[in-house]
Amino acid sequence: MKRKTFTLGNVIIILVIIVTLLGIEIIIDFDKDESRYKYSQVFNPVRNEMGIPLIQDDWIIIDNRFKDTTTWAKNRFVQDSVPFHYYKDVIIRDDTIYQERDIFHYEMSEDKAYRIACTYTYSQEITEFRFIKYFRGAYPPNISFDVNKEFVDSVLLKWNLPLYYSKQH
Repeated sequence: MKRKTFTLGNVIIILVIIVTLLGIEIIIDFDKDESRYKYSQVFNPVRNEMGIPLIQDDWIIIDNRFKDTTTWAKNRFVQDSVPFHYYKDVIIRDDTIYQERDIFHYEMSEDKAYRIACTYTYSQEITEFRFIKYFRGAYPPNISFDVNKEFVDSVLLKWNLPLYYSKQH
């Protein structure tokens, strides 16, 4: 009877398949990535002073596939029909914070949802706002348009969420 031997290549392929099937996420070691740590929850006092939504204490990194972008949220999936701060992307360039993108989400029904995307660019000290309406089963699945700070604050107020951007001038 022939004895089967596993080569290093076979072991690596098996590990990749297991990790893919189980959906294991890689946890970032902040000691090895100082800039991700520097702009995590410890940066919240600066965000608060500038009127930018905070990274909540119970949020985790849910995506860091791209070298310069870290996505923070409580959960990867929408699990609620009440409006909420869905996630935050923190974009870092040359070890300095470049942009933050916050997404607020409201699931109105099984086939319709709304989002507000707010992108703050640090170097220009400007915030851009976009309102997005999603339709399931439609192509394209959404309608979106640029809006101003007053529109965003009025929607967040109606959704019973904090008025982050009203602090900005």
